Amino acid sequence: MKRKTRKLAMTGLVICFSVLSITTNVTMTFAEVINKKYDGQDINLDGPDLDIEINDVEEKPEVEIETPTDSKVELKTEFINEKEIKFTWQHLDNADNYIIYKNGAMLIEFPVVDEKESYSYIDQNTEITNANYVFRAIDDEGNLLEETLITQDEEAQHPLVPPSGLKTLPRDNAYIVGIQWNQVKDAIYYQVYRDDVLVSEVPNYDTTIVYEDNQAEPNVQYTYSVTAVDSNTIESEKVTVLSNLYDTEAPPIPSQLFIKEAATNQVHIAWTPVENVSDLFRYKVYMRTGQEEFESVELTDENYFIADGLGPEQTYEFKITTLDLSRNESQFSNVISITTGSDLNKITYEKLPLTFKEDVVVIKKIEKKEKKIEPIEMTEEAEELPKVKSETGRLEENSDID
Repeated sequence: MKRKTRKLAMTGLVICFSVLSITTNVTMTFAEVINKKYDGQDINLDGPDLDIEINDVEEKPEVEIETPTDSKVELKTEFINEKEIKFTWQHLDNADNYIIYKNGAMLIEFPVVDEKESYSYIDQNTEITNANYVFRAIDDEGNLLEETLITQDEEAQHPLVPPSGLKTLPRDNAYIVGIQWNQVKDAIYYQVYRDDVLVSEVPNYDTTIVYEDNQAEPNVQYTYSVTAVDSNTIESEKVTVLSNLYDTEAPPIPSQLFIKEAATNQVHIAWTPVENVSDLFRYKVYMRTGQEEFESVELTDENYFIADGLGPEQTYEFKITTLDLSRNESQFSNVISITTGSDLNKITYEKLPLTFKEDVVVIKKIEKKEKKIEPIEMTEEAEELPKVKSETGRLEENSDID
């Protein structure tokens, strides 16, 4: 009976002093009792032989581990395709370890790396629609800081890929902005946003989709975003483009026209390239013979034109304009003319290489800014230009037009 009483008393002491340190010749904590170890010896909590001598008790304040309440993991999931899902997150203060579980089993563990602000992981070769994921952030003492459950039911589908090739079209109307993008396979329709506000739903009707916003203001630049939506109304990520401002200013006039007969039925024309125009689009070539009206015969991104298929002993006149991305057209250049020869032995059925030398005129192609523009190599001297007839009917030297 005495042994039983002492056992009950001792058990009570263990419970009552769970927040105290028990000091003997060797200090014993509550955790050590739970682990059934004291001074290297096994202790049977259920047996009759628990006999611990307590000399004195020193009270210590309870130590609590604080879990930050204002910190939250910014976890993002991205469905790359039907077999891959990507997890991305920012580092959480006090986190020492990150663990991702899949269907109840640990998938991967990420120890925190000093000064690393973000982490990512791609789960590959998996049936995403049948997978449940748990994301956990753990501190250095094993405490759970945060847990996030990511569940995909069997009906869930990964989002479509976002539309590609999104661009704004040149504006030829102050109140209309046109945008264009490539078709997305399996998309039912597209959602169009203007400055992050939904403005239209466009059906998936062709390989290239065009949308016109007819509520635009003339001198306002808009941000347009487009998403693809599937049969489950799941929306893809947004792709974004900035609209062009409506432009009514005409580009500069082409200058310094040069002309040369290459064969009896072919002449070459070149002009000084227009420089320092960010929205330069094309050059437009007009031609006529005799008293006919000038007709547009070529739209080119190079500052030269080869007129072939001409008749012998005929006088041809040419003039050039410049177009920008908004399809504004410059005024006409001066008119330049030439009369073809009569030698039928000099007829050609192919376009001959240009013969203008680079010190006379540099041939440059209109290209995007990021692309390098390279001059075309010339071979022969350019002939001196004859006097040309202007649109007023007077003969004058070929010259620049301001």
